[in-house]
Amino acid sequence: MLRKLERLGRIAAVGAVALLVAGACGGSNSLHGAASVNDLRAPGLGNGGYDVKQYDVSLVWDNAEKYLTGTAEITVVTTQDVERINFDFADLQATAITSTDGQNLDFSQKNDELVISLDKVFQSGEELMLSVDYEGTPTETTKGIFGGGWRQREDFIYVLGEPFGAAHWFPVNDHISDKAQFSLQVTTDASQNVFSNGTLVDKQRETNGDITWSYAMEQPIASYLTTLLIGDFVLDEQDTVNGVAIRNVFPASLPAAKRNAFDSQDEMLQFFSDQFGPFPFDVYGSAVVDDPNLRGALENQTLSVFGSNSINQEIIAHELAHQWFGDSVTPTTFGDLWLNEGFATYGSYLWFEFNEQRDIERVISRHLPLGVNLASSPARPPEDAAQMFSPSVYIRGAFVLHALRLEVGDETFFEILQNYAETYKYGNASTQQFIDVAERTSEQDLSSVFDVWLFADELPDTLGSIDLSAYQ
Repeated sequence: MLRKLERLGRIAAVGAVALLVAGACGGSNSLHGAASVNDLRAPGLGNGGYDVKQYDVSLVWDNAEKYLTGTAEITVVTTQDVERINFDFADLQATAITSTDGQNLDFSQKNDELVISLDKVFQSGEELMLSVDYEGTPTETTKGIFGGGWRQREDFIYVLGEPFGAAHWFPVNDHISDKAQFSLQVTTDASQNVFSNGTLVDKQRETNGDITWSYAMEQPIASYLTTLLIGDFVLDEQDTVNGVAIRNVFPASLPAAKRNAFDSQDEMLQFFSDQFGPFPFDVYGSAVVDDPNLRGALENQTLSVFGSNSINQEIIAHELAHQWFGDSVTPTTFGDLWLNEGFATYGSYLWFEFNEQRDIERVISRHLPLGVNLASSPARPPEDAAQMFSPSVYIRGAFVLHALRLEVGDETFFEILQNYAETYKYGNASTQQFIDVAERTSEQDLSSVFDVWLFADELPDTLGSIDLSAYQ
């Protein structure tokens, strides 16, 4: 998810402190979908009463006026009898909402919630499509480890979503537990290039000279992994790997040395496919933005976004590993964040083990940041949107996997990873579900591994040959 500052250990310096409380429920009326899923680490996000199946978002961006006009067609299936539902939606103003049959619906907006009164009571299991027209000047948010939302810079725009950003550019059930298909159509002036998740399926010139770009993400996506870039970017296409197209998006002015850093993605993709199973999407690549405020990267599905000062092989490998662990298999709650960050961190270690032909424990030792306290359980990240991305979630999470590898051996270990990636492909998984896969695959009781490395706060003195005494 939202990534290491420039190196993993710098996360320890992120110190925004805010007390997070659970989001409010939908009230006493049983026909009102809840206004939050009550994830303590993402307060207020998510909504109850339905499951989103598809977002079809159409935007018109007036680059001169910096003004956005949009329509989001959202297909949902109800999970309870419901006559009112909410979407997360910040700052932009809804102007009209219609239902499947074209009926105009009443709605209100308050506290980053769009509340919609349906035209009848929908029974649990019914499908409906809501069309939301909206407009305004999009904003970014400072919430979370790096902030996010619609980031307007002098001559380009990019979107970061984790964990609060998606609601700043379209109405959304903005929690990682509700994944959906996603398509995006953006119309803007011909001087701008547009890039997003998935595949470019159409590009047309309008009668006024504007260009409409259409993208489709066929596999389900968590909302925080949706992205959009508009500006003077250029497309850099590389060789395909096992049928997966690799395309990068760079500022036109990006120096060649920084572009060339991504040349190893094809080898990484092949290597990770051998270790984790087939790449779960049709396309992959990285986008770079020249924003000094982005000190890290985010693993947007099929198109990771990097700050131009945060390009190195460790982070490139980390974001690519996320496509399996975080994007295809997404945690059920932010309390399971180690399933993202621990896996991606260990993925970068695996890449160096392979690429440098170096012992994995020497790799881990070399990449451990100095002065970081790892004596906290990665299964219980801080209940704070800024601090939940703690060093323990990344590094101690990776320790869990290495301890598991030492316990079961290489063959069984990689079989566990492949079975987990395949079992929960395009869905959500919890810590317990990963443990179940590991024990079922290995045919072992692995409580001794998980109790010590995952659930306990106390950090052992050693992991294999690695001295951990300085990290307690």
